[in-house]
Amino acid sequence: MHEPDRGLRLRTLGALALAGAALSRPKPLLLLAYVALEGRQSRRHIAELFFAEAAHPLQSLSVALSRLRQAVGERLSSDERTVEVGLHVDTADLFDALERGDLERAGSVYRGAFLEGVDVHGIGVEVEEWIYDTREFVASQVREARLRRGEAAAAAGRFDEAGSWAEAAWATVGAAACEPEQLTRLHDLVLASGQRVLAARIASEARGWGIVPAGDTASLRARFRTNAATQPSSLPTGLPEFVGRAREREAVQAALLGTEGRLVTLMGPGGIGKTRLALQVAHDLETARVFADGVSFVSLEDVPDDVRVATRVAEALDVVSDGHEPAAQRLTRALRDRRALIVLDDAEHVQAGVAELVAAAADAVGVRWLVTSRERLQLRDEMPIALGGLDLPDEEEHAPNALLASDAVALFVRRRRSLEAASPHEGLGGVARLCRAVGGWPLALEIAASLTRVMTIEELADELESRLDVLVDPGRDVPERHHSMLGVLDATWQWLAEPDREALRSLAVFRGGFSRVDAEAVVGVGVSRLARLVDRALVRPVEGGRFDLHPLVWRYAWDRLRGDAEAPNLVRAHARHFLGLLARSAEDLGGSERDAAVARLLVDHANVREAWTVAVRSGDDASWGAAALGCGRYLDGANRYREGVEWLREARERSRLVALGDDVHAALALGEGSLLARLARFDEAAAAIAPAVTARDARVRALAHETLAQGIELWRGSYAAAGRHLREAEALYRELGDVAGGARCTFVLANIAWVAGDWTEALALLRAAREVFRGLADRQGEVITTAGMGVVEMDRGNLTEGRRLLEHARRRATGSSLHLRTIVAVNLAHVRLLQGDVSGLEAELAHDLEVFQQIGDDPWVAETASYAARAAILGGQPAKAGSYLRAGLDAALRSAHVPSMAEVLVATGFVIAASAPDDAAALFELVRDHPLTYANTRQESASALALLGRQTPPATSSVGLDALVHPGAHAAVGSPAPMLADPLTTAATALLHDGLLPSGRVFELAPATP
Repeated sequence: MHEPDRGLRLRTLGALALAGAALSRPKPLLLLAYVALEGRQSRRHIAELFFAEAAHPLQSLSVALSRLRQAVGERLSSDERTVEVGLHVDTADLFDALERGDLERAGSVYRGAFLEGVDVHGIGVEVEEWIYDTREFVASQVREARLRRGEAAAAAGRFDEAGSWAEAAWATVGAAACEPEQLTRLHDLVLASGQRVLAARIASEARGWGIVPAGDTASLRARFRTNAATQPSSLPTGLPEFVGRAREREAVQAALLGTEGRLVTLMGPGGIGKTRLALQVAHDLETARVFADGVSFVSLEDVPDDVRVATRVAEALDVVSDGHEPAAQRLTRALRDRRALIVLDDAEHVQAGVAELVAAAADAVGVRWLVTSRERLQLRDEMPIALGGLDLPDEEEHAPNALLASDAVALFVRRRRSLEAASPHEGLGGVARLCRAVGGWPLALEIAASLTRVMTIEELADELESRLDVLVDPGRDVPERHHSMLGVLDATWQWLAEPDREALRSLAVFRGGFSRVDAEAVVGVGVSRLARLVDRALVRPVEGGRFDLHPLVWRYAWDRLRGDAEAPNLVRAHARHFLGLLARSAEDLGGSERDAAVARLLVDHANVREAWTVAVRSGDDASWGAAALGCGRYLDGANRYREGVEWLREARERSRLVALGDDVHAALALGEGSLLARLARFDEAAAAIAPAVTARDARVRALAHETLAQGIELWRGSYAAAGRHLREAEALYRELGDVAGGARCTFVLANIAWVAGDWTEALALLRAAREVFRGLADRQGEVITTAGMGVVEMDRGNLTEGRRLLEHARRRATGSSLHLRTIVAVNLAHVRLLQGDVSGLEAELAHDLEVFQQIGDDPWVAETASYAARAAILGGQPAKAGSYLRAGLDAALRSAHVPSMAEVLVATGFVIAASAPDDAAALFELVRDHPLTYANTRQESASALALLGRQTPPATSSVGLDALVHPGAHAAVGSPAPMLADPLTTAATALLHDGLLPSGRVFELAPATP
């Protein structure tokens, strides 16, 4: 990204304008401001923020970016995924001036509130909130800087100047109402400067918060001078540079300066960074001169008992004893008129003493307490902030700069470089893995960094994923308790009462988190015990009312559990609980509630996986057998095809050994075969599913025939076989009274009619199936039939109607599986391609292609890549087309799916048509004449040939549904040709491996990854 150009300046303070460019429309300017200030953003996120109401948000964004680029040139850069802006923004000038203490410059820049007067009508709520939040934040920084300058002037005896700065702070445009602590500071400054009328007004507002400012001009002036002369710092110096924790740092400061933050407790286990964060916040507030009576740091580490806490704090604050009055009483009286921050470090072993002192000092309204402890103090007005690990990089992130932006990676790299001369980019992939293994725990990262003297990063990461005792560095210049992570966790364990130890140990049986109900049902940990562990920051509340353990806490607790005699019982209870959930969900997973059922189970995927593995490998037949059908349905609905094949294959092999029963074996076979079919491994799928066809359970037999028809024979082009299986499935569903099953069979028949080009029949079947699904409130069934109707209308040439139906299907697909949503999106992209609507289309298809590649659905990878190649050509990005074609050919050959090869070869023909028309025509003829080419692809090939001026024999006519599903005069149609002799396979192979076109000319394909 280029540096911001000073020639164009974006004004955001007092107005919204772009100096140096003829651009005045508010919405594009607001988009520029958002990205310029917030940094690089994903295209999808920006589209959702600014164009949510548009029919095609990404397309609308592409149009907007194109217009913006005309105004700002290369200062706006974007690719298929992200948008970035390099404009100079006046807000950056403001913060630069504030950081340097140049308030005169800051005042000239701050010409009004942030985005003052900007009309937010029609803008999303999130952007509106961003405007108001940023406006208040910017104004608060200006007001605080003015207030601090006034206090500095008062300390120097320049009270007229102090009053001017206080008055400016009070009148700061755009700022929210003053916090109580700020009101007191403003009152004292204004009264010290002699402005009694304004002081009375501020005092009146403070009384609304229950605060009564005291003092007169003379006494306040004396106090300002005294504080300036006699306020030495008690904070430790020479600390290493602070890394990360921006959110926590801001949260602690905001809490201490707000109305609810009289007592803030930083909670967490040893080595998590409580003391370091507390010191950094204290340094920040001391530097800013927020507290007139200073900031004090008091270590309680060696205080032996609760009764001596007050004495230690009094000594640290120089509150002198008279020999008679108790320390707590003397201290609370001395604090009553102070405005100070007191940091109490290492308070967990003297919590009662700290709680008693803070409660006794309740009248000292100007004093703020910041306490570090392994658990909260349990006071009513306490604001606990639990610290976890440092921020980790996303699992999918691999770019060096993005990895280094992670707090955990940054700390590890900085610590390693302090020990040896290492490049910051060296081994970052392994560093990210290591950081995840220790959950971003700062002490663990520092010890791990020191161990790179004797171990590689990869070796360390391998070790840390299974054991804790490797994290030892006795040579570190830190307290002995921090020499090893095992020692830190041992100390935490010893500190717990036995019931808490038992609960923590038991909770390690969960994987990936748990709910309150799970904790009680599986391991007997009730609400009160769970709350105690939360208050000790050993259990973490997470989204959705769930809880989890930090990875290192979990590893420690699991090691403790494994050595316990009760462990096998807990493991079995866990397995039966989650496999019971899977079994109970089987019916929902096969019906109209499938999306909701999949979503519920996905939350507990790690628990379900562990439960399944334990049951299969231990031979726990009861829980395993009952969950067999639900397991296959869940993994299919969750798009976890490769993982699911592994689960079910191991279970099926095990079921033979333990003689689990034919019904269970058939259910496992059905699940494995269905997932293999999703991966286009059709021969394996057919072999796997064979036992299910003869199952005693009629429902399993019906599902097996349906899967063979839709998931295997239809894709293989064996339409007569698909028809036979459909008739079997329909008969069984009628016997079972399963209306939804019958509708699914109708949908498959519609697919076969579509393949044959019998579009009238296909539409009639799809409409009939949709009506059934609507009557059953089966949203997924409605989506697939509506999308199917859209595709048929598209192929009939009714592009507008096809697009309308597909857009309706996309809206209805919200909440459905990612696989289904992406299939609908790709079909919608196809109709847009035919309409010539390609703005932003290539980027959307690139995203869809990545989804199918991750899922492992090769036929859809091929089809999506073929459309992306065509979109790249039409969108003026020919360099990308070859890359997409290679990806598509590779996937089509891997799946041996001839119709997918046809799609990619047609796309290749479009790509080369201008430069090599004879080669393009040869490819179109191959596709047009192949018996397994779908009717729509055959039609497209014939149309392309006509455009090239080639004669087109009547190869595009409809074969008809009847001819495909009932062997007869057209029995040869739909019979797969042997792979070795297949002309499409030969052409695709030649193109992929040698770039050879039919003429023998070499066509350069880009690398395989678009």
